[in-house]
Amino acid sequence: MCRVQGPGFFRFLYNQNPFYLISAAVVLYGFQTATQEAGFAANPWILAGLFAGYTALLALTAWVIVRFGRVWDDARSILVVLLLLFMALSASLDGLFISQPETALAIATAGFAFAIVVSELLVWSLEIRFRALFRGPLYAMLATSFFYPILFSIQKTHWPELDHRYIILGFPFAVSLTILSLVPAIRKTKSYVAKNGTPWNWPLYPYSIFVLAIVGLVGRTVMLGLSFDPSIANGMLGTWMFVPIFLSVMWLLFEFGSAEKNEDLQLLAMILMPFSLGLALAWPFFSNADFYFQITQNFGSPVWLTLLALVVIYTGVWIDKVESASVFLTLSLVGVMLIQRDGSMVEEFASLQAWPCVPFAIWSLASRKRFKSCACWLLTSCFVSIPVAQLLSPLLKSHLQPVVSNGIEAAVAFHFVLLCSCMLAGIFSGKFSKQMKVLLATVLPVLAVLVVAESIFHPRHAQVATIYAATMSILGFFIFVAAKSRLHLSAAAISMGACLLAALPMLEQSVGETNSKLINTLGAGIACFLVGLWVSAVKAGWTRKMNSGFGKLKLEFLEAFPSPAGNR
Repeated sequence: MCRVQGPGFFRFLYNQNPFYLISAAVVLYGFQTATQEAGFAANPWILAGLFAGYTALLALTAWVIVRFGRVWDDARSILVVLLLLFMALSASLDGLFISQPETALAIATAGFAFAIVVSELLVWSLEIRFRALFRGPLYAMLATSFFYPILFSIQKTHWPELDHRYIILGFPFAVSLTILSLVPAIRKTKSYVAKNGTPWNWPLYPYSIFVLAIVGLVGRTVMLGLSFDPSIANGMLGTWMFVPIFLSVMWLLFEFGSAEKNEDLQLLAMILMPFSLGLALAWPFFSNADFYFQITQNFGSPVWLTLLALVVIYTGVWIDKVESASVFLTLSLVGVMLIQRDGSMVEEFASLQAWPCVPFAIWSLASRKRFKSCACWLLTSCFVSIPVAQLLSPLLKSHLQPVVSNGIEAAVAFHFVLLCSCMLAGIFSGKFSKQMKVLLATVLPVLAVLVVAESIFHPRHAQVATIYAATMSILGFFIFVAAKSRLHLSAAAISMGACLLAALPMLEQSVGETNSKLINTLGAGIACFLVGLWVSAVKAGWTRKMNSGFGKLKLEFLEAFPSPAGNR
């Protein structure tokens, strides 16, 4: 093809030749003006015939300039215009589907058949290889654009009580299905379009056609709203109606990355998918507020529904053995837990959504590698703690209410995780387990001391504090026996000391103020006992061994958290 040199603007006009597009725009404006006139309803076939004639003229032009001039760039412009014309023809029939549904259906059938005939004649005569797995999705997109409005006619006669806005909302879902029908062709990889009979390489051919078709269908979605619900000034029920189309396009992008073994493209698709949550919001100037509320009441907030869709998508990606999907799946599940069905954020622990915890627990331990991981078991216990807390809290409320007035569910969940952590520390022996042992050796006695200190200011909590400190001591001793951790022996001793300290006010309360002399005498006796024990330890040489014992404690800590200097 001959290209011209010269000033930039004229070179652009010559090389890109936008005049076919300008011609189509002018003609479309004329047709739009005609459809708004009263005479159109009386002679719809005449206007459709003129439309078809202009389309046939463009198709013939494309055939001539390729067949005899090999001007493929101009032909590509014409093919793009043809696709837009087919979409425009389908949109021009919306008014007829309201006033003359039978005539509209007949013209739509003829128009769709005309689109297929023109497309097939061009493909056949120009010897373009347009495979069946591409033909199917393209014709499905055109069929959706032409025939979907018939549902409004059916609704008018068969479902008069149905809100017509649900039918408008259904169009993006139908479009997303046609977009996803491209997945089989994408999985065939670029070898499927090799030697296609055109100078256009993959992915320009054939995916530029579908990019344009998807853009046209997005515009068709807006036109559908304007045609069948004039009260929607901007043609949108809300930006949230485009969420299905956006997610389906992102899924195609992921499929591209998967088919071409491009992990960066897969990651990009997974990163972009959560942006659908921004579309799902009820933006003030782009959302039909009453219908948004109606959808929320009947099905759930679009934000919440979008989160569910993300969970399903990321689960499918993870099943496809894409490890990076685990992060996005985790965040999606957390989002479902934090956002309620009506779209509001959870304000207290008791309102957390518990059901996502079950699939997450199954997912986190699904593989053999995860099943042997202490970290995965700990993460699973964190999520399982939520339904456990919501199940047990009503049963424990009467016993814990005097001590924990608020946040009983959070307290139960925390101690469930603490109990699981102690069990895991005694079972596993890896690096993560060692670090968890050291942390537990600090947490257990600190919790015991804090609870006992609180009981000093509230003597009526002394009994609970004693039992709590004794439990912390038992847990520490369990880890010491199971994992031979000297740190936990120390932690058990500190917790037991706190337990004895908490028992004194309880004993004093039980004996009574009249026998306070007995309490003082008992306290003095215990103090003398401790002094005597210290003297015996000195005589036995135990104090000299304490230095080596502290050294072993320090060594155990450094094994779990080695210093950078030690690594070098």
